[in-house]
Amino acid sequence: MTCDEARAALSALLDGALSLSERAPVEAHLSSCAGCRRRRAELADLRSLLRSLEDVEPAVSPGLAKQIAKAVRGAPDRQPGRRAAALVAIATLLGVVLLLLWWAGIRLIRGSRSAKPAAPVVVGQTPTDRPVEPPVPPPPDPVVVVDIWEIEVWCDDPASCGLARLAFEDLAEDIAVETLPEADGLHGVRLTFRAGARWASGEVQKRLDRFREDNASTVRRVRSSTRR
Repeated sequence: MTCDEARAALSALLDGALSLSERAPVEAHLSSCAGCRRRRAELADLRSLLRSLEDVEPAVSPGLAKQIAKAVRGAPDRQPGRRAAALVAIATLLGVVLLLLWWAGIRLIRGSRSAKPAAPVVVGQTPTDRPVEPPVPPPPDPVVVVDIWEIEVWCDDPASCGLARLAFEDLAEDIAVETLPEADGLHGVRLTFRAGARWASGEVQKRLDRFREDNASTVRRVRSSTRR
């Protein structure tokens, strides 16, 4: 059964006028066609709305009804064209009113179906009385621990001591270089600096070990200490 055939039989289906053999193919089509099921629901809503309007009195004042009736009855028989035109105008007006009522009823029914249930409200509690969630504090700033290093290097010649400063220059902040008095024929230098925040103390120690290995032939003693 096609959609057109099923929709043509919807009125008879809702009236219960179809036999069992006629009803079965319509029901089978509706079970697999969402569009026809929606059309049947709209038609059922419209029929319910029209049935509810049967008991509603027309919102027309008695005086206006009497004037319309008087105008229709008082029209002379020799002017049948005007009388017919008045009847057509009245019928058209009533048709427009019924169409607007049907449209408003469909919108009202659909709105009631899709409306979400309101959130429960405690009796005696106004919206301003409801507890307010406290703001979440931002995470604390990470604590950066900066180590202060002091390194003494004793070499056979001053040039080798000068290399010590270059070895730690990229790791240090505010590096201070102090030349130490010559002792036992060795030249000494003291480096004091703060390790950069992004460098861990382990990286400074690795750089110190590498400096000693690269200059093992001229570097005689190395002493290092740290504080915070």
